Amino acid sequence: MSAVRRYNQRQRKKKHVGEFQEVGFMIEAQLGQALSEQERDAFLNRFLAEAIEANGLGFGGGLDDDFGGFVVSEKAYGKLDESHRALITAWLNQQSMLKDVQVGPLRDAWYGWG
Repeated sequence: MSAVRRYNQRQRKKKHVGEFQEVGFMIEAQLGQALSEQERDAFLNRFLAEAIEANGLGFGGGLDDDFGGFVVSEKAYGKLDESHRALITAWLNQQSMLKDVQVGPLRDAWYGWG
């Protein structure tokens, strides 16, 4: 018997397992050129508006000497799939200021770190 079956629905929801599992993926990229603080803010705001919010996603991360973070669904217990990874990959690859763009595999947002 799997661990998920031992929990009732309330417990599965609280533990983010079974039908309440949340998945996401890591993104990383290097800046191809030095950017001013205003250019960094403009890029990050455009990324959030065009790639993240426009697709019902959430993002935790930032932009310093490099760019990276974790992408999840905007909705609690929302589901991401390969199409979301493809959207973000395509958007990032279109940005001339980024190089070495890496988009990680889908993984459990709560327990996929071990």
